[in-house]
Amino acid sequence: MALSILPKGNPVHELLNLPSYWLGLSRIDISSMQTRKIHYGDHHRQYFLLVPPPVEVPLQDKVIVYFHGGGWKFGKPEQFKPSVKAFHDAGYPVVLPSLRRTPYSNYFDMREDLNRLLLSIRALQQEQNWTASRLVLGGMSAGGNLAALLCFDHHQLEQLNISPALFAGLLVLGAPLDLKKMPDSLLLRAFAGPRDSEQFRLASPLEHWQDHHPTTPVFCVHGQCDGLVAYESAQTFVKKLEAIQPEKIRFVSSRYGTHLDAAAWGHSNEELKREILSWLKKL
Repeated sequence: MALSILPKGNPVHELLNLPSYWLGLSRIDISSMQTRKIHYGDHHRQYFLLVPPPVEVPLQDKVIVYFHGGGWKFGKPEQFKPSVKAFHDAGYPVVLPSLRRTPYSNYFDMREDLNRLLLSIRALQQEQNWTASRLVLGGMSAGGNLAALLCFDHHQLEQLNISPALFAGLLVLGAPLDLKKMPDSLLLRAFAGPRDSEQFRLASPLEHWQDHHPTTPVFCVHGQCDGLVAYESAQTFVKKLEAIQPEKIRFVSSRYGTHLDAAAWGHSNEELKREILSWLKKL
């Protein structure tokens, strides 16, 4: 059966189209992208890749921290260098983080990793003389969830003595932002625990707006035919932000967009790529 005639909006469609997605990434020339691996903990997953911009391109005034997807379980930063080439080519330093993963680690372990990661990035900024550069957090799928948690959990930031003003923007693509709207799954349960638990509440970015109003500008992309992350998870998030600070949200909602369409923004959707880069410049 041709993939084009399979109905969208379900995991089978997404999984059958994974080879095409990876083929698209493999065709991106990343030979000019140098990397430096920096550990922020003793576990072999506690590291990030620093991808400096080309020396011939003017250095931008922001650092991109981009979390890859994979259901809090799969993938590693090295596989997703093609996903951030658009940022690299535009002159942005890029950080690609790795965190401990399920099933051996859960939200609480990853929250600890996020804190350690952020402190390590701050040290890197000092080392590179990028202290004037604010951070733009971004992520695809589960990575978008982690980016949003880092951005909106002000309680954790206070413990680190870091101001939320450090974050210039948040880019989330096909991300689970309101976990209450997500169907039950083994991947979600391994990360967030039972639905009635405090762990589940803390693992949902939207829950962290109870104590404060978000002030960081958000660019959110989510397809209405996403077969892996419920569209309503982003929709609820966006509607609540629009009700609080409509000027802070840019929502790109594609009627026929899938999960992998959101993931492929950098190499298969020139219009969306231009929009994202334009948004970055204005932050």
